[in-house]
Amino acid sequence: MAGRLTDRAGGSGFEFAYDPAWLAQGFRLSVLLPLRTEVFGPDAPGTHFFGNLVPEGNQRDRWVRELRIADKDFALLKALGRDCAGAFCILSGDTEPSMAGDYTLLSDNDLAGYCLRKGAPAATGGAQVRFSLAGFQDKLAVHEMDGRFYLPEGARASSLILKFKVPNFSNIPLYEAFLAELYRRAGAVSCDTGYREDSEAPYLTARRFDRYESSGRVERLHQEDFCQALGFSRSQKYETEKGPSFADCVSLLRRESDVPVEDIDRLMKWQVLNVLAGNSDGHSKNLALLQDRNRPNGWRLAPFYDMVCTGALDRVETGLAFSIGGQSAPQGLTRLHWDRESVACGLRRGALARLAGEWAEKLPELAGELRAEFEHSYRHTAALQRVIAVINDRCWLVLQGLKQGGSDAGVTRGSASG
Repeated sequence: MAGRLTDRAGGSGFEFAYDPAWLAQGFRLSVLLPLRTEVFGPDAPGTHFFGNLVPEGNQRDRWVRELRIADKDFALLKALGRDCAGAFCILSGDTEPSMAGDYTLLSDNDLAGYCLRKGAPAATGGAQVRFSLAGFQDKLAVHEMDGRFYLPEGARASSLILKFKVPNFSNIPLYEAFLAELYRRAGAVSCDTGYREDSEAPYLTARRFDRYESSGRVERLHQEDFCQALGFSRSQKYETEKGPSFADCVSLLRRESDVPVEDIDRLMKWQVLNVLAGNSDGHSKNLALLQDRNRPNGWRLAPFYDMVCTGALDRVETGLAFSIGGQSAPQGLTRLHWDRESVACGLRRGALARLAGEWAEKLPELAGELRAEFEHSYRHTAALQRVIAVINDRCWLVLQGLKQGGSDAGVTRGSASG
């Protein structure tokens, strides 16, 4: 047992204390929950770790309604915590830990029903699967064996996440699959995704990087997103909501990554690609630290996930989740903003500007090639023309902005990313 999580009276927050045996041989659950004997109370930033595990939006409302539980984080974790992000399960205090469990085959009809219901179970019958995955998008946690999907039961872990259509916004699974592959081809390590049309409603598959198979069993690998690691609540995932800045994220990697230079370079490319590909939802809960499988107290930047070209969607905020040198509007970015951000991150002054210029030149051609491949492989890809238009426009805007010089007395030469 890693420790005991308690709900403070009146719902004022969490208390957490490590189990003495875990302190002797375990690993920390969070950067802000170091291995100590003290109790971490609701005022400790580290206890935000647990509130960041629960679903949001429609997904949260659905679980509260179906399970007939209080709309509180603790109640959700108690009900859903057997399969959540990271390397542990959350069980009721009166439940004896057990590794027992199995997988139930998801038939083609069952899968079609889940796709149409956006992950919600049937009103009657069928396996009752419960999981706690953060975020707004409707999901289903499954395990894949021999090309078939299975629902985990008991202590069994999922290895794959199915993500479905989003009400009022068309083509989200397609856009996410496209951007994940585009980032990968641009050299940004993203999670393994696929776009599936084997159901009436297309969906996305995302392989969990916090799971791996060993001796035929799915094992858990620990992770925490940057909101958790920096001590922010899930309501502060955007910089404009008093959440972390991009420089805060760079500083986190400089402190915690086993290979900070490499991971900071990866993070820089991710931020540049977010700007160029029209992804305004690249916030701090879409970044994570991932445990080294062979070294439990070693940490690296996790593969990137949840990239969507929000610029191709109607009625969606176009401002950047992380500002660049204080500028959140992509059309307002100049070289001065890129240089300010480089210095704020402790990078060489022109590091981000050079990277932005390089990929603003390359990305349109790369995106065009990938679109042709998608059109050859899938039936429903006409909407990708909107993504291509956004990418072409953003790349042009960034190149024009980089031509605008400027001076800033507050900008000084920073060190290399290491």
